[in-house]
Amino acid sequence: MSAFVGRRDEIAEITALFGRVRLVTLSGAGGVGKTRLGLELARTLVPEPAVIDVAELAQVGGPQALAPAVTEALALSTGSLLVLDTCEALVDEVASLVSGLLAADSELRVLAISRQSLAVPGEHLWVLGGLSARDARSLLADLVDTRSPETLTEVCDRLEGLPLAIELAAVRLRAMPAEDFVTTLDDRLTLLVDEDRQGPSRHRALATCIGWSHQLCTERERLFWARVSVFPGEFDLEAATYVCRDDTLRAQDMVDVVTGLVDKSVLLRRETVAGVRFLMPGATREFGAGWLALLGQQEEVRLRHHDFYLALARNAEREWPRRQVRWHRRLRLEAANLAQALETGLEAGTGLELAGTLWILWVC
Repeated sequence: MSAFVGRRDEIAEITALFGRVRLVTLSGAGGVGKTRLGLELARTLVPEPAVIDVAELAQVGGPQALAPAVTEALALSTGSLLVLDTCEALVDEVASLVSGLLAADSELRVLAISRQSLAVPGEHLWVLGGLSARDARSLLADLVDTRSPETLTEVCDRLEGLPLAIELAAVRLRAMPAEDFVTTLDDRLTLLVDEDRQGPSRHRALATCIGWSHQLCTERERLFWARVSVFPGEFDLEAATYVCRDDTLRAQDMVDVVTGLVDKSVLLRRETVAGVRFLMPGATREFGAGWLALLGQQEEVRLRHHDFYLALARNAEREWPRRQVRWHRRLRLEAANLAQALETGLEAGTGLELAGTLWILWVC
């Protein structure tokens, strides 16, 4: 019902991509706007008067109903594009079906919308991030009447440009002063709820939307999700292994667990000057922290986090004369983690040691 905001670059790039490939999976975290973008893409790829019917697979009653639902979507569509939404609900069955359809029809193109990749030959995975700062402000401004652009910017920044979170926030902003709303955002999972919202029930609350991803995870992935929520910023595999491992979640399991969570859009992956690093979006991290509290492991995991970064600081100080540039870059990347480790250290009585060891960073 609302105007489509932003994503012009994504639409142009994915449209061009379909000139070279036949299967694109539009992936990303829950609430990031995959379905809305998918519908815009369908209109661009198959303009009127052609008709595209979208198969909503989360509403399909199990694997046995998948083929009939997709067959119906194909029958109702007059273009050569098949759009499959919420593929994560039946990802293995969808992967097998899509492979067969593409092999049978050389003209068919498939746009899969999923929190998880299909992992089939020929798939091109497109991971969607949050809206740009400018587009996020435009979306919120369209939804709520406010004369405080500074507040708009702060709300959008705190919500990391997540369209669903912005839309749910707009409902609250209509009923309370913007300045008061900003102070409540630390509890966004409780705050961002709209039971009157139309559409899928998982989009009526931010916590429910994230919980949908939680249900897709294995037990080890859920445990890792809870423990890794202790990281306030980016982290690497070495740090995550040290902080999260025990007899249940072994070091040799970490690569598979991290890969699974990246594939399910729970973790974001990026290349840096210090190697591959991972990041958990704020709302997803808050959800994991809630589970960590239920497990009663917050203090233990926070202390492990502190111990790792104290050891990292000691290594940096020892190697500083020979590898200054390398360690300066690494410590800058770890700023959020070092700040939290300092806070934990103040509570544990080791804060002064960590602060002193980091003189190399303070000097720079």
